[in-house]
Amino acid sequence: MANKIDEQEFLDVVSAKILGGEKIEMDESLKDIKAWDSLSSVSFLALMDVEFDSTINPLEARSAQTVRDAYELACEGVED
Repeated sequence: MANKIDEQEFLDVVSAKILGGEKIEMDESLKDIKAWDSLSSVSFLALMDVEFDSTINPLEARSAQTVRDAYELACEGVED
């Protein structure tokens, strides 16, 4: 799969707009991120749509365990 979203840009956007600037890494577990909660999860879906034109199924988003999982869902949600 060709990544349609730059990894660093993804990290920067999620960090700045959802996590209050908390530094995150791709292989970090979402449950280990202090600022990640159910509201963050909903905000993530909206943010991906606005920032990257990525549509993510909310049920699929719930299955994301790591930042990389969330990133891959965002990449898959970008229309060709």
